Amino acid sequence: MISVKDFAEKHYFTLLLVLVILFALILRYFHTKAGLPYLYYWDEPQIASNALKMLKTGDLNPHFFNYGSMMIYSDLVVDILHYLSLMGHPVTAPTYLADLNEIKINADTGWYWTISHPSFYYWNRILTAVLGTGTVFVTYLIGKQIFNRWIGLIAASFLAILPYHIIYSAIIGTDVPVAFFVLLVVLFSVLFVKHKKPSYLILSLIFSGISIATKYNAAITILVPLFALIIVYIRSKEFVKTYMWFLVPTIPVAVFLIIMPYAVIDMTHFLKDVGYEVRHYKVLGEDGASSIPGWHHLKFQLHQFYHQVGMPNTVLILLGLGGLFLRPLFLFVLMLPAVYILYMTGMKVNFHRNFIQVYPFIALLFASGIYMLYYFMALLQKRGAFGGRKRLPIFIVSVIASLLLLPNAYSSFRDASHERHSQDNRTAIVDTINAIPNVKKILIAKELRMHSYDLRRLKKPYTILPLLGISARLSEKGTLYVLPNHISTFYSYRNKGRADRMQAFLDKIDTSNIIARSSSGNDTSIDILSVNPEIMVAKDLPPAPIKADFDKKFNIDFSMCSMPASFQGNPLIMGMPGSVESPDYHFKKGDYALVIKARGTKAFGEYAKLKLAIFAIEDDRKSLIAEKTIETTPNDADYRLDFELQDDRNISISVSFVNDAVNVELGEDRNVVLSSIAVRRKNNR
Repeated sequence: MISVKDFAEKHYFTLLLVLVILFALILRYFHTKAGLPYLYYWDEPQIASNALKMLKTGDLNPHFFNYGSMMIYSDLVVDILHYLSLMGHPVTAPTYLADLNEIKINADTGWYWTISHPSFYYWNRILTAVLGTGTVFVTYLIGKQIFNRWIGLIAASFLAILPYHIIYSAIIGTDVPVAFFVLLVVLFSVLFVKHKKPSYLILSLIFSGISIATKYNAAITILVPLFALIIVYIRSKEFVKTYMWFLVPTIPVAVFLIIMPYAVIDMTHFLKDVGYEVRHYKVLGEDGASSIPGWHHLKFQLHQFYHQVGMPNTVLILLGLGGLFLRPLFLFVLMLPAVYILYMTGMKVNFHRNFIQVYPFIALLFASGIYMLYYFMALLQKRGAFGGRKRLPIFIVSVIASLLLLPNAYSSFRDASHERHSQDNRTAIVDTINAIPNVKKILIAKELRMHSYDLRRLKKPYTILPLLGISARLSEKGTLYVLPNHISTFYSYRNKGRADRMQAFLDKIDTSNIIARSSSGNDTSIDILSVNPEIMVAKDLPPAPIKADFDKKFNIDFSMCSMPASFQGNPLIMGMPGSVESPDYHFKKGDYALVIKARGTKAFGEYAKLKLAIFAIEDDRKSLIAEKTIETTPNDADYRLDFELQDDRNISISVSFVNDAVNVELGEDRNVVLSSIAVRRKNNR
């Protein structure tokens, strides 16, 4: 049997390559749980939720063509496998499924970042991480074909530890996958130029079609096999058959249509979405992410590249351009990123993630720079430098490469390890709350969008209320209030007044009443939430029931009320039993009328019924003042409940749907549409 030492000596390079690839996979895998069960990346639902929608409905038309469909279908395959896995888990397992319909996505809730079962996203991210790691390996293969195996290994090592590529390799998106497929186009085109085998040209064209079906701007890749064919034709005409010229456009288009048949079947939708993206990138731009096309945009992207790789690496990358003179085939390889950069910087939108597919070529330039160092030192050695020490140039170059790569490898591993163990503030705050003694109940701001996974871990009863609803309540002994630390609007022209009212309330909370706070985080935007929000836990609130203003009819804002998550929209669709609970209001003594506008549907001959109730709030106790049950009609109508206050009181209002029913045989579903809740003052005393 061969000894371990002999095996290592014989296969040491293979072991080094395996270590680099394995290290690349570990770094990317450590990032795959970032944020879960919450989402921070806007584009993930575009792919993941559409794949889950296909899983739930069986409709393979994505009805979404802003991106290519390749990753949606790829994630669908992963989702099917994971679904079968979850269905085999017992109810005692941390994650399980008992029914396909338990999966909820944004189409079910209306909330864009809905993620009922985060493990689906986790598995999808692992797929991206595998493709990102595959890109590292293909980078090695190209470097080996252009230079030698050591230069290929250095290029792979550079990309393996590049933070920007690592982070995006753990996100459900198209940028890292398309980089993998694009690199395969280049690899097989290089092999075709070197070996003149038609199979390599065909593979290059196949991956060109896959690339375009992943991200449309990869259509430029068709130039690579075309130029490869031209080069082979110029060098050796006898190897190029007439049919090969027809393969260049035919195979990519055929592969694209095999992956995206709905581009033809649902052509109107396809053209609408693709047309929007063209206009988005070329004409409209993106708020906060736009540049003047041309030189200004190019300067912006060059600065981004420099920021990601740093000064020392940039020097080597620039030196690596010398490799074009030593390896003419390298010029062919760099043709694609050069054309791509010029094409994309002609756009207004300047998202740097669109340039992820350029980084493998930057890694090759870095490795070429190392090669150029060795080349110059070898020339000096031939002229008598280094005192005849033949291995000294290799040693010096190895030290330089190690000094540049090893610190980056360490920092990338440190960051990945930290990311692996990090938690969203909403997840972390649950443990903090559970450790606080003498807690009777918990009130949580709805704007935090705490996930059911975290809510299930709370050891005390909890209620979720809109922040303005919480602000209108009197403090209750033994109650903890889980609130955002800062409120803002992502779109400054939306809901700014409402956000200002929320922040004014938060600013009034005395610091002595804040018993826990997350160490860091972001503002909670009331119109979006794809961030890790900063959270505070308070034990007391400023006394501030809302003062009712009766200069005109007093309307109650649905956004300030608590209600089941199933109640959606404005007017409010009440499709299941439950109550709309108003905040606490301060009313002067007098005669009042609660007036609601609603309509309902019927089942089993009976229309939907609502129970209206008025409660007095005093010393954390609710007492019923008045109530009434009404039966709705098919048309909008006003329904009234009179009540009287003998003195100034804090009150709350409840509207409950009490007789939900479904008649399956007749297709009847008893529901309510609640248009408004208002209070009128009848007279003054």
